[in-house]
Amino acid sequence: MNVSDHCYVVSGLYSIPPWMVNAGFIVGSEQTLIVDSGLCYLSAQTIFSYAMAVKPSNDCILINTEPHSDHMGGNSFFHDKGIPIYGHHQICRSDEEFMDIYDDHNRSIIYPECKTRNDEKYIFAKTRFINPDNAINKDTIIDLGDLELKVLL
Repeated sequence: MNVSDHCYVVSGLYSIPPWMVNAGFIVGSEQTLIVDSGLCYLSAQTIFSYAMAVKPSNDCILINTEPHSDHMGGNSFFHDKGIPIYGHHQICRSDEEFMDIYDDHNRSIIYPECKTRNDEKYIFAKTRFINPDNAINKDTIIDLGDLELKVLL
């Protein structure tokens, strides 16, 4: 959904009541900043596809706004595409923490038929946990071409 000249929201990517995964992106003349990668590889693929539909010629950058899985669970998709991933220097998580998150999501599936089908295997298909590879430890300017964004800590 387009919310302003440069800003877009991708909402409802995955839901475990009462939570819903939302992400977004900001489109400049040369680069697109994707804000959060969603819960899993498939969420990230959806976000990326929307961003590319708006401005296919742009390069992309990803920023994780916090360490929760719905903000950085899809990082492996962007990592596999060679897209730089930025995030606060204190949001890195371990593989063990990611597995705990995976288990929490599996326990949160409320419909018995979904648990019986092992829906979590489909939800997390291709998902690997990847931390940001560009640590932000001070206020930072991100240049999108005709638009500069200031990331404030």
